[in-house]
Amino acid sequence: MKIKLTLLAALFFLNLGFSQEVIKDSLAIKENALKEQKQQLKEQKEREKALEKAEKEKEKAEKEAKKAEKERKKAEKEAKKAEKELKKIEKADKKVKDLNNKIGKKRKDIEQHKKKMDKLDRRGKLSPDDKVKWNEKILKKEEQLEDLHKDLDKAEKKRSKL
Repeated sequence: MKIKLTLLAALFFLNLGFSQEVIKDSLAIKENALKEQKQQLKEQKEREKALEKAEKEKEKAEKEAKKAEKERKKAEKEAKKAEKELKKIEKADKKVKDLNNKIGKKRKDIEQHKKKMDKLDRRGKLSPDDKVKWNEKILKKEEQLEDLHKDLDKAEKKRSKL
């Protein structure tokens, strides 16, 4: 029985020795698994940080693109406004030029009417009624000339405001 007990004790201790070795191996495996898990968590955090950084850069680029688009629209709007102002100035200049031409034509017309009336009067072909009619025509044309001068003054004032 002593031999049996000794054998049994030897087997027990032998089993205990092997079980400890397995425990050490399993601890090493667990440690390695923990290290791998920590490494994976670290890599995952790094990926998340990289994604967040890329997202922030993307948002920043979008903001800059919006800002550039806004600036472009503003520049286009200012260009249109400047073009409109230029057209207004050109229109005012043209109006002044046209009025000056009309005034010149009206003066020539008045001079021609006066010359014609004087010529007819010298020849004695004008009756007193005809003289009155010619004077009325000339007076009417002179009034039109004064109106043109007033319009010219208004147009020049408007042009100078622009």
